[in-house]
Amino acid sequence: MRILCRHLMFRRLVAVVIMFNIAGNVIANPTGMTVAGGSATTTVNGSQLTITTSRNASLNWQSFNIAAGETTIFQQPSSTSIVWNRINDQNPSQIYGSLQANGIVVLLNNSGFYFGPNSFVSAAGLVVSTANCIPPQNSGGGWEFNGPHRWRALSITGRSISAGAARHF
Repeated sequence: MRILCRHLMFRRLVAVVIMFNIAGNVIANPTGMTVAGGSATTTVNGSQLTITTSRNASLNWQSFNIAAGETTIFQQPSSTSIVWNRINDQNPSQIYGSLQANGIVVLLNNSGFYFGPNSFVSAAGLVVSTANCIPPQNSGGGWEFNGPHRWRALSITGRSISAGAARHF
């Protein structure tokens, strides 16, 4: 009886550890970047991911999440630089940590976005959308968002945004 009890306890402990590891890997700094236009490099230093981009870089991501205590920083040439981020994830992007940029950040995820109650954004501009948008070929071109009738876009310009309550888009 004791051996069976210990065996069951061990199995439960292993299951909890596996679940914790899986859950811990779900939300992390953005992963799986490929460059679709312009240039970009990444540097990881502990819980901080820094993406250094060219003026109008276009990036594709497997996932774009930022866990609490993590920071993702876009270093761009100027405050008028734009970095386009297309997220190819079946799940909404979850932002619980800090997103910082000295330029404009465009986040596109058809599955949506969730900004946690303690998330923090500091950027020259932020556009978040569930619609598709093709980056304009020239700097004077307009932005055209398209998608199903239920898409949403949020555009915020300013210094910093701190979500006082959770936001879901």
